[in-house]
Parts: sequence; structure tokens; C-alpha cells
Amino acid sequence: AIGLIMTAMFHGEEKARDILKMCIGCRACSTNCPSGIDLQKIIAELNVNIGGKFGLNPLKKFLYSNILSSGKRFRVIMKAGSILAAPLTTGGKIKKIPFAGREINFRELPSIKQKTFTDIMSGRSSVQNPKGRIFFYPGCAVEYFYPQMGTALVSFLEKQGYQVDTPDKAACCGLPAIHGGDGEGGRKTISACLAQMKKPDDYEAYLVLCPSCGFAVKEDFKHYTEDRPEDFKKAGLISEKVKSFAMFIKDKRLTDVSFNKEAKVTYHTPCHQKRGLGSSAEDLLASLLGDSFIPMQDSDVCCGFGGSWSVEYPGISAGILDKKTENIEKTGADTVLTDCPGCVIQIAGGLGKKGKSTKVMHLSEFLR
Repeated sequence: AIGLIMTAMFHGEEKARDILKMCIGCRACSTNCPSGIDLQKIIAELNVNIGGKFGLNPLKKFLYSNILSSGKRFRVIMKAGSILAAPLTTGGKIKKIPFAGREINFRELPSIKQKTFTDIMSGRSSVQNPKGRIFFYPGCAVEYFYPQMGTALVSFLEKQGYQVDTPDKAACCGLPAIHGGDGEGGRKTISACLAQMKKPDDYEAYLVLCPSCGFAVKEDFKHYTEDRPEDFKKAGLISEKVKSFAMFIKDKRLTDVSFNKEAKVTYHTPCHQKRGLGSSAEDLLASLLGDSFIPMQDSDVCCGFGGSWSVEYPGISAGILDKKTENIEKTGADTVLTDCPGCVIQIAGGLGKKGKSTKVMHLSEFLR
């Protein structure tokens, strides 16, 4: 991390352009810096500044500024993708991308679902006399790849007596654009997302199933709305209420839960869960599952996903994933839980490619 920053400082931003892109954004550098410097934040700012100065790949720029920033256009693209990918899909998974080469095909991929989370949620009835109101922001992965994770969360919280509201339209959190170096696209996307997040005073918490989205809402929303007072004020109010599913369960002491008591469970801590939102579900699972919970070595070490990073650097991503799957196999667990749909994509895809039968699921799907 220091090398990335020093390269830009002493050898010029142009020489730093490519190596800055190799940062996956896991925040391990910020957490471990003995001087308490948020190195990851500096790297992210350098990426955005250099992207603005030297420009981005035109296709990426179009994606960030014109597709991800528009929920309607993004939805059309994803709907088309679900149709085009159908011939490649077997059992809800894409086993291999044709003509992509062995390096890209180091994992299986989930299919794009034809019925999105927002589709499923539309027209549902409200909870009568709720004991509280929650806003749930699903994020792109739940919206298009894993709607069942979102419906499981809604069902769980409604069972606990909470009214759960969701965005009327799907919206990206802006993190892909920002991490890709497109600050302008990130600002547009964040503005569109904030417009869907309703009135913060109406909710006691804003829940996420993706900690990367949660960290973006908590930190980036404020930073990228500083020039727009109304958005900045709203972003600040929401930031104070952002929680993961496990954090909310622990805060509210929702111990009346059911789960598969026969499962031998281990847990992978997502990077932005531990080093962003500052929490992990390990202690919660240990208390609920007892001897059925098996701690994993290096649970909080990155799985190598990083969104599009794993597509740009598949060799490195596969190497990081191999270490993670080795540690999973050492536990002897038959079920891997995590708090991030991106980690599910990576870990389930890697285990599936190796022919392993280990189940990989989000915590929201396991607790009922």
C-alpha cells in the first residue's frame, strides 16, 4: 500500500496508474498501519484523481456514468443478460464462459435471475402494528443474482415484528465507479441511490446484506455529496444508521431464531464487514450454534473477489481464493456462511469448480 502511494508521490501519477488498479480495496493496509493512516482512502482518492486527469477506458466510463448511474438502464442490461446467458446456465450456475480462456474460468458464476428482488417485493402488504421500521438496501448482487438472500432477510424481520421498506427502484451504491477511478460517475450514482433511500427519520436502521455497499453508504456517500447540502445532510443521517444483518440481530438481541441444527458451520468474514463496518458474525454464530460452529483459520483474510477486480486480475484472484478454500476444507464444515453476496459468488464458485459439495450461503439464508 505504501509503495502504491509513494510511486505516485515520487515517480509521477502516470507511472502509478496501472499499479494503483491492482489494489483490491480490502482495507487490510488501513487496519494494520501502525501510524493509524487510512492508506486505503488515500489509494482510492489517487485512483479518482488520476482517472479524472488521464481519463478511463471509454467502455468503463460509459458503464459507470451511463449504466450504473441509471437504475432503469442497468435493469434493461441485466434483463438482456439473463436471456443471453440462459443457454450457458445449468442448475442456476454458469459453469464456463465460452472463449474466455482457462484463467478467467477459475470459478463457476451464478446466473442473472429473470425476476429481481424488486420484482418480488412489489405489491407486498405492510406489517400491522410493527414494533419498528427498517430500510433494507439490497445492492446489485442481491437485486440481480441472489434475490432469495433479500427475501430471507425481509421474512426474518417481519417474523420478528418489523416493517421492512425497500427502494422502489434498484440503484447501485456507486462503489464500482469510485473504485474504478470515475469520481463523476460515482457522484451521479450516489445521488440516484440516495433518492431511493426515503426519509432517514422514519427508520431506526438502514440494513445491508453487502458490507461493501454498507461501507460505501456509511463513508463514500458523505464524501461525494459535500458539494450538495441536502444530499450531504441526508447521507450523514443515513450513515449513522447503517448496519449489517448480524449487527442488527446482536443489537436487538433477536435470539428467537431457527436454523439447521445438523449443519457443521464455519464462517468467512468479509473485508468490509470487519474492516469497514467494524463487526463480525463469528461471536454470534458461536453463541447460537455451540459445538456445531467451527472457527476458520484466517477467517477475515480476503477471498479475492473485489467485484470486477477478479475479472481484471483472475490469476491473482484465483490464488487468493485457493488459500481460502484450503482453510475451509481444513475445518471439515459442510456449510460456509458469510455476510457478503460477492464472497458467496467467489467462494461458492471456487468450491463448485473443484467439485466440492460444501454449501455456501449468506447468513440471512441460514437464520430463520
